Amino acid sequence: MTKQKLLLIGAVGVLVLILASIFPRLLICLHELLNVFASGRSPIRIYLFFGYVFLLLSLIQRYVFVEKIEKFFNTKLSRITLYFLIITFVFNFFHFAYFAHSHNLPLNTYLIAGSGEEITSSRLVHNHMGKIVIAPLVALFSDLVENADPGLGIYHFVSVYIALFYGVLVCICFVLVVLLFTSRVVEEKKPILYTVLYAILSFTLIKSLIDGGLFTETAFFALISFVFLIKKERNWYWFWLMVIGAFLVQFIFYFFGFYTDLNEFNTHSFKSFVFITLIVSLLYYYLQKSLNRLSVLLFILSLIAVISVVLVGILNTFMYRAVSFGNGQAIVGLYSLPKKIKGTNEFNVGNLKFYRIESTGKVGDVLDSENLLDNFNPVSVEWKTCFPKSQQQKISFVVDSKDQLLRDSFFDKMFVFKITKTTIPFRYEAVAVIEPCVPRSLNVVDELLKQAGLHTYILSKIKFTNE
Repeated sequence: MTKQKLLLIGAVGVLVLILASIFPRLLICLHELLNVFASGRSPIRIYLFFGYVFLLLSLIQRYVFVEKIEKFFNTKLSRITLYFLIITFVFNFFHFAYFAHSHNLPLNTYLIAGSGEEITSSRLVHNHMGKIVIAPLVALFSDLVENADPGLGIYHFVSVYIALFYGVLVCICFVLVVLLFTSRVVEEKKPILYTVLYAILSFTLIKSLIDGGLFTETAFFALISFVFLIKKERNWYWFWLMVIGAFLVQFIFYFFGFYTDLNEFNTHSFKSFVFITLIVSLLYYYLQKSLNRLSVLLFILSLIAVISVVLVGILNTFMYRAVSFGNGQAIVGLYSLPKKIKGTNEFNVGNLKFYRIESTGKVGDVLDSENLLDNFNPVSVEWKTCFPKSQQQKISFVVDSKDQLLRDSFFDKMFVFKITKTTIPFRYEAVAVIEPCVPRSLNVVDELLKQAGLHTYILSKIKFTNE
């Protein structure tokens, strides 16, 4: 790849990032596009992905250093990279299994860990144990914590030595993946399509080591495809056997209750299908090095799948952001004072403050002005996003905490909360009933638990109902 091409790709990437910073709608589109292979909540992933691509491209011109490293590894860099990726994923899996077992929870549990100012969810099909790597770093920027979702809730429950060890493994994987790319591109003069495939697959894997784990929508398929891409002798039969096996694993997980419901399983499986369709079409064209009927058909199928899932995500986000409200018809939940909106402080739950907005506008305007993530739905509008007035939000769950329980019930016009001890030490059962128009219900639960004296806790058997 020539320097002119590298400069052109870099210039286009920088221009896209600048435009995305200026136009929030473009940022949303990029966010949904990135969700095809590296799903998540925070738009920080967009900047990380572009930064990662820039890093790969910049290192192509510095192959002399990479060549020395590869000789040091006795020209077995690809095998060493795969070993470390698999070891790190396996360690992450067993870490979650040990964490669940040590708290007397089943492997298929959906848990939420709370500590300090953040709550972090985790389960096997979307494992957040790897976030212990970034939690201390992001904590330095306290104003980002609310939107970055760095995993601080779970960090308190993990040994510092385990966090350091896992962090070293992730760093080694990152370095090896980057070195392998630069050696392959320069040594074998790979085309630009190889760079596209490698960037998508390797970013998905590194991201999943930290956020998602091996059994998230795309990580397992990305690992299979990555092995297929870097191997010199490729076998399509082995590849399809592994892909079918990965889908079978998802069915097994659904059968044993690792997904909350059929709808989540269908969404998870559809995203996996879209991702593998995209990768297969790119892989086939890269290996064929020419267009034929099958490559065109695969490309059209993958294009339809990607466009459909991206459009659905974009439309859902735009519809929520486009909800308009009249004066006093919207409530926003904030941990800090409002930056730009004008509102009346209706009530507080611990550090979480709820303001009734004293102006007209749209949900998107509030999200942008207060720098809030769409995914957490922090804004409720009476006529559109609230529960029906006749129904309240009821959340029941089990709490594990070694903190001393100071109070077992709270009653307010906006919520009712009751917690009771069980026969198991340090385990409680709790129910929270919250009024329809109160957004951020899980954050309300977090604040209520802290007021009850339980500052560090793990929630499980969480059920949402309306009554």
